[in-house]
Amino acid sequence: MYLMITKTKYKNKIYKQGMIAESYRHEGKINHRILKNIGPLATKEDEIKAKNLLEKMKRGKKLVAFDEISHDKVLEYGIAYLSEKLWEKFEMKEIIEEMFSEREMKFNIFESIFLLTVSRLYGLTSDLETYGWIKNDLHYPTDIQLHHLYRTLDFLEQEKDKFERLLLKQLKKKENLKVDTVFYDLTSTYFEGKGPKKAKYGYSRDKKRGKKQVVLGLVLCNGYPITHKIWPGNTKDKSTLKDAVSDLKGKFKIKKVIFVADRGLVIETNLEELESNEYDYIIATNRRNDNFVKDLITQETEKGAKTVKVDGKRRYILCFDKETQESEREHLKRTIKECQEKLEKIRKDSNGKSRRTENGIRSDIEKSLKKDKKFFSWKFSKEKAFTYSLKKDVWEYENAIAGKFLLVTTSGLNPEKAMESYKDLKFIEQTFHELKGIINLRPIGHYKDVRVEGHVFICVLSILTRRFISRTLAETNEIIKELKRVKAIETTIGEEKYYFMTKLTKKQKEIFKKLGVEEPMKYL
Repeated sequence: MYLMITKTKYKNKIYKQGMIAESYRHEGKINHRILKNIGPLATKEDEIKAKNLLEKMKRGKKLVAFDEISHDKVLEYGIAYLSEKLWEKFEMKEIIEEMFSEREMKFNIFESIFLLTVSRLYGLTSDLETYGWIKNDLHYPTDIQLHHLYRTLDFLEQEKDKFERLLLKQLKKKENLKVDTVFYDLTSTYFEGKGPKKAKYGYSRDKKRGKKQVVLGLVLCNGYPITHKIWPGNTKDKSTLKDAVSDLKGKFKIKKVIFVADRGLVIETNLEELESNEYDYIIATNRRNDNFVKDLITQETEKGAKTVKVDGKRRYILCFDKETQESEREHLKRTIKECQEKLEKIRKDSNGKSRRTENGIRSDIEKSLKKDKKFFSWKFSKEKAFTYSLKKDVWEYENAIAGKFLLVTTSGLNPEKAMESYKDLKFIEQTFHELKGIINLRPIGHYKDVRVEGHVFICVLSILTRRFISRTLAETNEIIKELKRVKAIETTIGEEKYYFMTKLTKKQKEIFKKLGVEEPMKYL
């Protein structure tokens, strides 16, 4: 292989043309063939570049012209790559393979679960959309087909308990997770359309009246979702605790734990259920409709948390925050003023109008005041005029409990620590926010209970993957936003396809380093 330079003379000027050529023998004669046209060599510098190209070709490098290069697609890559590496770190593939070890799978179930999970981190909302994304918009070579994704949802529910046991074991191993305190709460998620058998009308936390729903219970430990359960949409919160305790005791063999939950679960039978299983608990009491609680929560206090009553193993802790008190009292004043203005308008519009009935006026009041109607009483005269007055006892009680809540606990934690543990329920509220606002848990578009279970399972797996990235919402969102910018570029050179990763920024490199993940290769 050598550099061939041809010279031509035109109008008293010499023009040089460069080519990479090689000699070969044919039928006993030496011949020459051109491997690559370099083009004009107008300067000494051009000749030096041509010689450098020759040396590169001698070392086996392929040289191409610009018109032989075609950039065909820009594909998603960054989040999928990071998720894949984090799943490797937590040995998720081994967990899933063991999870389905007794089944003879006809497709790669791990890839299907992984891709369904990662698609939610990219904001996709359906399995059909995910399939199109896998085939057209993601750099992840796979043979997964649409029906594999649907079959995956069918299988997940059947192996859920096994997966959760294996996951908890792995979290203990990799993160040194100690299951000494768990947080439990519930939410609901709705359907567009009829929904499956479990879809029922019930109290909607999504404020979607007229939509069927299911109830979702979630247990977190140190921010990680370790188990979840779905009930029919008309299930009462109070009735779910027994199943949650049964899972912790039976599935995970957890003998001792502090169970933290919100006020919707505090009934005597639930407290007895926890006590009979020797589980300590920290649960908020209902601030209203309970005379026992009213006597304790209306006590004067300036302390953050203090024990106000001991009843056997149970301690009642009054928690107080001055700033919250001021804020709630200010809100109470505004509420009373707004209600009075609404009532005055209804009174003026109604008094003396013979066509208005008492029931009609009462309906107007209830629609206008809604839950704040508890602050007022009203009565009608013979002329169908009505007057209203503030219920002083209700107002005084709400004013007295502003900034306060009452906990019941059997734990050995001091009052301040018990209050801090209860406030950590905010992490489960954050998780519900992520599930609904980021992972797109709702609305559910499946019409079989088993696929609803699978859909929720995938959404919870997406939350788990976000926890692998970071425990804080803001940092996780920032990392995902930044790594979404990392793309794979599909490029055709000649007749061959290549994939190149976009150049990493300093910030992206820092993310990979912080998470202990090696940077992706430039050439994929």
